[in-house]
Amino acid sequence: MATILMVSENFAADLELFAKHGKRTTVNTDDVKLLARRSKALLNFITEKCNELASSNAEQKEKRAVPTGKGKKKSDRHLEPVVTESEDVTID
Repeated sequence: MATILMVSENFAADLELFAKHGKRTTVNTDDVKLLARRSKALLNFITEKCNELASSNAEQKEKRAVPTGKGKKKSDRHLEPVVTESEDVTID
């Protein structure tokens, strides 16, 4: 149990240093991939999960960007008629 805590503390410290080196205050997925680089199986797993999350997020953004068509369109019927100089206008 003590070994697991020590390893976890080392992982946390390494992740913090990776983020700091990148001039960031938060750890991101690239930092985790960098930490896992020595274990090919773990790196492959993390990379696969990151790709799945990225594609899922992209799909959700696309769904939100599609207009629903529920908004009202402005009709051309309500436009005021335009008077040109060639028309005779009588004001009484």
